Amino acid sequence: MAWEEIAHTADVALRVQAANLAGLFEDAAAGMVSLIGGENSPDHPGDQRAFNLTAPDTETLLVDWLTEILVLVEDGFYVEGTEVTVHTDTALEGTVRGRWGAEYSSHIKAVTYNELVVEQSEDGFVTTIVFDV
Repeated sequence: MAWEEIAHTADVALRVQAANLAGLFEDAAAGMVSLIGGENSPDHPGDQRAFNLTAPDTETLLVDWLTEILVLVEDGFYVEGTEVTVHTDTALEGTVRGRWGAEYSSHIKAVTYNELVVEQSEDGFVTTIVFDV
């Protein structure tokens, strides 16, 4: 598994690791969506949303990416997958695929900067993301 839920005193946190930044962003999205849980509506046709994001640093880029997905989720979009192309450590193009009409079993209020650092390791990249629930 590319991500795992880790204990946090008041909120929910994920530790994510991937071979590259694109994988880190994709796996972070998958982990966040898994935490929310939920069911899709097979009666709705598939849809996708594309994002071009820039930020002053990698951590902000990650928060912005996850927040864009969270907004879709709040609007009832069931996320089936994501694809990310990282142009630099501060710019990406991302696509979110899924369906409208979702019902989620949990709620995440926000992606936080609490303890957030994207670090490069021998095996790629690693980060811990804390979500306000």
